[in-house]
Amino acid sequence: MIEQTQKRIFNSEKVPASEKIVSIFESHTDIICRGKINVDVEFGHKVWLDEVDGGIINNYRILKDNPHDTQQLVLSLDKHVENFGSSPKVVTTDRGVYSQSNENYARLLGIKEVILPKDGYRSKERIKHERKRNFQKARRWHNGVEGRISFLKRCFGLQRCLYRGEWGFSRWFGWGIIAHNLTIIQSRHSQK
Repeated sequence: MIEQTQKRIFNSEKVPASEKIVSIFESHTDIICRGKINVDVEFGHKVWLDEVDGGIINNYRILKDNPHDTQQLVLSLDKHVENFGSSPKVVTTDRGVYSQSNENYARLLGIKEVILPKDGYRSKERIKHERKRNFQKARRWHNGVEGRISFLKRCFGLQRCLYRGEWGFSRWFGWGIIAHNLTIIQSRHSQK
């Protein structure tokens, strides 16, 4: 901390985000800039969730630093194929995940419905594509994913980790996912 302060304050040097210490107590804390209105910078960890139909979280990753969302889809699809032996029928994501290479990779895997909404400028053809019935239906399903994230934070303690250290964070998050999945399985089973 002293060395970082010396560089930044006294020498007016810039310290790369990956080298900055933002917490004395939790040195593994990352600086997260997500581009949200009203929130400049957050501190913690970015977590990537993969969900299958039925609300079960089949994979999660605690991301190091602040990687762009476009880098995550290929890893998720590969993990899905590894876990289930085949590609999903539908893939739907947030706007920040769209890239032409992600869309091409998903189609290469044989995914029938690739629902990656494009941010920013969209051609007339792209707008027409995103207004198709199946695209809109999958987007509505994806809105449920946002609710799932809120549910995880509210009901399973994933808003704030109470364990210490990087290993503690991983353990806290993993137990939260297990508890969530067991709750979903139990609720589906009791409906039968």
